[in-house]
Amino acid sequence: MNYLNPNIFHINLYHVAAMATLFSGFTLALLLAFAKREGHAANLFLSAALAVIVLKTGGLSPIFLPALGPLLYFYVRGMTVPNLQFGRKDILHFCPLLVAYWIPGWLVLISVIIYLYLSHRLIQHFYNRLQPVLMDRPRFAFRRLDKALHLLGLLCMLWLFNDALSFAVAFVLIGVAAEVILKLDSSTQLTTPITDRYDAKEKSRRLKEVVAANRLYEDAELTLTSLAVKLNIHPHDLSRIINVGMEKNFSDFINEFRVRETARKMQDAAYDRLTLLGIAYESGFNSQRTFNRVFKEMTGKTPVEYKNSLKKELPNDKLAIPSHLPPVILRSGSLPGWASVKLNRNYMFRNYLTIAWRNLIKNKVLSLINIGGLAVGMAVVMLISLWILDEVTFNEYHKNYGRIAKVVQNLINNGGVETWFVVPYPLAAELRKSYGSDFPEVAMQAADGDHILTLGDKKLSKYGSFMEPQGPDIFSLKMLAGNKNALNDPSSIIISASTAKAYFNNADPIGRVLKFDNQTNLKVAGVYEDIPKNSDLAGMDFIAPWQMLYNIGQLGRDERPVAPQHRTPLC
Repeated sequence: MNYLNPNIFHINLYHVAAMATLFSGFTLALLLAFAKREGHAANLFLSAALAVIVLKTGGLSPIFLPALGPLLYFYVRGMTVPNLQFGRKDILHFCPLLVAYWIPGWLVLISVIIYLYLSHRLIQHFYNRLQPVLMDRPRFAFRRLDKALHLLGLLCMLWLFNDALSFAVAFVLIGVAAEVILKLDSSTQLTTPITDRYDAKEKSRRLKEVVAANRLYEDAELTLTSLAVKLNIHPHDLSRIINVGMEKNFSDFINEFRVRETARKMQDAAYDRLTLLGIAYESGFNSQRTFNRVFKEMTGKTPVEYKNSLKKELPNDKLAIPSHLPPVILRSGSLPGWASVKLNRNYMFRNYLTIAWRNLIKNKVLSLINIGGLAVGMAVVMLISLWILDEVTFNEYHKNYGRIAKVVQNLINNGGVETWFVVPYPLAAELRKSYGSDFPEVAMQAADGDHILTLGDKKLSKYGSFMEPQGPDIFSLKMLAGNKNALNDPSSIIISASTAKAYFNNADPIGRVLKFDNQTNLKVAGVYEDIPKNSDLAGMDFIAPWQMLYNIGQLGRDERPVAPQHRTPLC
């Protein structure tokens, strides 16, 4: 028995994961390939490795899988030994691709694990080379990459026993690629060499944005080296950006953020529950002496004096709206830069649009990848959503669709079991007799097919079915005219609204006569609403009486009560 309401989708979690890795992986691979910045040669290998694994998980082609290990190895080598060029001998690592079709999968995975181990050794050699000058580059520069290699090795070992672990490998590589792209966007402007004072000013502006946006100054243990590690740049480069671009040292640069944050919290009533020292600790200071000294140097007032000056400026009436608090003046004698006229927000939006357009023109390929990937992703999401909506509403047009069943039979054929939609005609009577309490309504339906309906000179091929009188009631057809019980009359027929429109236009079709297959005249006794496409009866142009099968001899010459092919009981 097959219920009309589908509870199982034709797509499973495997297909969803395959589509997710395919689209996101290829988008990241293209971004890495076309982002021509520092480390571009190494990023090309990571891009190719990502493309290889998403091809495997996407079910397109696993033939390039032997190249996964070498690609990851050369990516790590490009990061740890950037001066070493890719030579002709290195092409030999990709020779297994020539016989990839004959290499067993377990051997390919073992080769990937070996290359991951060699990549880990490259990182260890990198640290060993920098041992005498450890402070020139932090020892944990490749800590995350090394952990990712360990995780990939473990997943590849598990992949030997379960092919589904290939998705986990793909997700890890997607994460590595995403991290590389984020580092390119956030630190490239800081890591390139300083060319002139204007360049230093621009890099210092970018540095201020990063420190402020991530609130890095709140770390009380922040040093020049730890900040360089967080920004993934060399400490010497960071020191030069601060000295040349801002004309100050690291301590003044960070303490300026901390003083501004402390003054802001002093003005905020939400922090009245805290003492001045508590506010200082929350803003990044780690001692009271340093806090008092730095605050007075930068504002000309002690924290207590500054706090008292704020209280004097507040209105006496507590119900009055507080006046605008002045900005923090970090240097005595300097004046706040107030705008002389009121700014128009339209200029701000216009500037945003101008900047966005210039960036699109400047980076045409990356813009095309980003916009194209976003458009394709949105289109795929909408298509999947429409498909899911169609699936979950399938057959809901019919009232009580969850209780309508289609009876089928299983036949043993050549040792196997086959499911047929053909059942003996007496089965309907047996269901009514023996299982009437389970099936209140039982109706036989013949196979759907095309038939010629003729009205005068108009002959059209229409798709329909033969059905017992109970059928329209079981499917709860919405009648627009006539009566759905008309199938009790073997000389009647009910048609869909679109069929009525095709033959009679706007005229009343009830009582009109159509010739069926140039043999039998049938009277139109009802018009039902067109059945939607997400239904088992989609496209049904007409329903003819079941008794017609006897009248036109389709049940066989001896008219025995045995259903011919494609007779299906509905209950």
